[in-house]
Amino acid sequence: MQRVWDKDPFIRATLNSFCFDSDSIIQKIDNSLIFKEWFAAAVKRTSTSVGADVRNLKAAKHRFESEAKPLGRFVMHIQAVMEVAHLIDKCRVGRAAAKDDSCRIARQFLQTVTAERLLQTAMAADALDEGLTLCRFFDQEKVDLAAIQGEIAEYFERLDYLFLHGACLTTKGYTSLCKAVLTTDKLQAITSDGVAIALASPDEETETRCLERMRNWVQLCKEIAATEFPNHDLFMAFGALNIDEGGEALRRTLKAREPVEPASGNKALSADIRRLASVFKVDGMQLAHELEVAKPVASRILQSLQVRDNRVAWTQYAQRTQSRPSTSASHPMTALGPVLARSPDPHLRVPRP
Repeated sequence: MQRVWDKDPFIRATLNSFCFDSDSIIQKIDNSLIFKEWFAAAVKRTSTSVGADVRNLKAAKHRFESEAKPLGRFVMHIQAVMEVAHLIDKCRVGRAAAKDDSCRIARQFLQTVTAERLLQTAMAADALDEGLTLCRFFDQEKVDLAAIQGEIAEYFERLDYLFLHGACLTTKGYTSLCKAVLTTDKLQAITSDGVAIALASPDEETETRCLERMRNWVQLCKEIAATEFPNHDLFMAFGALNIDEGGEALRRTLKAREPVEPASGNKALSADIRRLASVFKVDGMQLAHELEVAKPVASRILQSLQVRDNRVAWTQYAQRTQSRPSTSASHPMTALGPVLARSPDPHLRVPRP
């Protein structure tokens, strides 16, 4: 994601100066025991509910959440960050000429922070939070291949909702929180050289500029996903094997898949079925028929499992239906069998019938 941020000069400069650069205010506070104590005390004074016990900005770059967590905490506790920056600028002004550059960094932050930059940072924090959810799905020891389609589609669906439709401004999250804080007129400070800082609520034009940058970012993410993963469409097509249809997100995903060409019986072969049939060289109509027969049985197996897992359910389905000639005749797997047996996911493979 950070590669995509770099394509927009405003977002890149904002996030680097607030968080990612070694001389950013977040890094300066998080790498000092004294400043972290000041920050924890400021959080207790300024936080009314969520996160009142936060003691640091969690900005260690080696951590899994090294982008999302510090930006999120920065937005949630922006009043505390500004208080600490003001204290650093005030108390360390005599050391500015020495090796200690804390005063310079704090003053630079106070002089350059604006409502637009804060709002843009909050939108980035919302986007990174959504990305963290997707990363945690893929970070599992065994990723359910059939669920990848739903997860990725839901991820981009959420990004579209937040930024293309502008819902981040009203939906509960970092952006709406930032906007609410900016309306309180609490973000004020005076630098050691007498410059007064007062941040006000962003106007509609500012919000539009920030959203437009995020819309460009979403489009770049989609293009990268399609370009850098040549098997992306194939992996997405395995959503046709997803029998865990209890989630609302999956139902939305399946509704979004376009019907392609009509088949007999007023049914339609989905894009996923056509793609699987083409890649594994099986008959698309037969694959659709076998899935229609298999899914109710596989779904009941899935419901009986202690841990809902498509892979286990399909394996048990193949074992139960192909063990006897009578059941294999009523539950054919001439097309479905090769698809499962040659799946790119070794955990999803089942023996050929």
